[in-house]
Amino acid sequence: MVQKQAFQQSSSPSPNSATESAARNSTPASARRFTWRRLLYTGVTAAAMRNPSRYVKRAIIACPVRLARFVQPPVGGVFSGTGGLFRPERGRGRARPAPHHLAPTPRAILAKAAANRLITQMFSYSQDDLYCEQVALADLVHGAGTPAYVYSSQAILANYRAYDEAFGDLPHSVCYAVKANSSLAVLGLLAKAGAGFDIVSGGELFRVLQVGGDPSKVVFSGVGKTADEVEYALASGIHNFNCESESELALIDALAGRRGVKAGFSIRVNPDVDASTHPYISTGLSQHKFGIAMPQALAVYDRARALKNLSAEGVSCHIGSQILDPAPILEAVEKLLALVAALRAEGRPIRHLDLGGGLGIRYRDSEKAPAIREFIESLRARLRESGLCVMVEPGRSIVGPAGVLLTRVLYRKKNGPKEFVVVDAAMNDLIRPSLYHAHHEIVPVRRNSLPPVTADVVGPICETGDFLARGRQMANVMPGDFLAVCAAGAYGFVLSSNYNSRPRAAEVLVEGAAYRVIRRRETFEDLVRGETV
Repeated sequence: MVQKQAFQQSSSPSPNSATESAARNSTPASARRFTWRRLLYTGVTAAAMRNPSRYVKRAIIACPVRLARFVQPPVGGVFSGTGGLFRPERGRGRARPAPHHLAPTPRAILAKAAANRLITQMFSYSQDDLYCEQVALADLVHGAGTPAYVYSSQAILANYRAYDEAFGDLPHSVCYAVKANSSLAVLGLLAKAGAGFDIVSGGELFRVLQVGGDPSKVVFSGVGKTADEVEYALASGIHNFNCESESELALIDALAGRRGVKAGFSIRVNPDVDASTHPYISTGLSQHKFGIAMPQALAVYDRARALKNLSAEGVSCHIGSQILDPAPILEAVEKLLALVAALRAEGRPIRHLDLGGGLGIRYRDSEKAPAIREFIESLRARLRESGLCVMVEPGRSIVGPAGVLLTRVLYRKKNGPKEFVVVDAAMNDLIRPSLYHAHHEIVPVRRNSLPPVTADVVGPICETGDFLARGRQMANVMPGDFLAVCAAGAYGFVLSSNYNSRPRAAEVLVEGAAYRVIRRRETFEDLVRGETV
């Protein structure tokens, strides 16, 4: 309840907000009085207020930027009138030109390990403020609230184009893996750029069609397609089914025959190649549920000849996700090419080779992710003489580095020697650290000069497994500060839930110097929609 009130306070004006805002904006900044309510928002405790003069002096020395926000007028918005909180103008958010109007700030003097935190692509610091493209996240967060996922449109498009352009004149199709991030605005951005789509459910197909995606560029993967989903895909005219069992082939044949159409298919083969990644996202070994074992593939293709409503058009493979060494992918390619040669020798007109996705990204400073262009160029050199149209299905490598999760610090606490930073984002917002023990760099939205601390970053959910980081050396943030969880654009919001009856986060897309909310924050009413007593 407190959290809801706090958000409403920052997003909805009070009845007297217009009068108060007008008064503030008509008064010179130098004449504005510093109010205790504004100071409270910067993280003051009740104990500190017992000695206010001492605290103000310390606060001004330590946090000049935060205090300056409430003494000087923000650009592109108005004060809400409740506690002096900043509220951007309605509609499309605009970034301030640069943070130069703020009071001078001390330069960050963090230790080397904390100073070199990973900032990816379109996210960078300027004057100690973290920016996404040309938008200061400190400004954005006051308009969008927290928790909030923020995506860079320029980064998404740059990553997609890196794939598309690296293929050159080799026939190809880049089919974005919708499961990585299925937000309509993200899909629409890629559809306009000419991307195809790799789907794993009827719901993902619906999303693609909602944004104007071309169904003839859609491939349907997944080990458990239902009859309704297959019907929907056939009616929509998708390009191809990546099939994973003979039972699935029989189902698609029967439904295609009922509609009087011929469905193109590829068999997803399991090459028994170790992707050297987390076991939950490794899919290319014989012990996994995915695909058909390579030794059985020729026989399955042969039996599929009897299914008159199917057309064998390709061979498919996907060995796993978050692959930092492309060698296993190249090993799988060699096995697939041998299978294609055998199928062609039997007179089957195999036209395309679907290599799936899986290329990894940097989550840590110590990691080195494969460069997209270099990886595709190595594939192109190997496949140029194959006469095949090459399909890839990247997801994480397109959207992962293009997003961050913004969260607000609620409390600092200690249990003995253990330090905790309690934030308003939780495992229901980003489950990867809890589910995979995944690492995400966590950086301050505004840097300060305080020495770093080592702490666990935890959320409000009633589980010990609710954490974003453990034993992390990080910025010495205070209640009211904001943090950015990096490389959260993939498998972030799509894996979020309403656990503990928590509304899901907002999503924001940055486009140059502007941003827009592409998914509003859920309300309590959204939590019970569709339910009955």
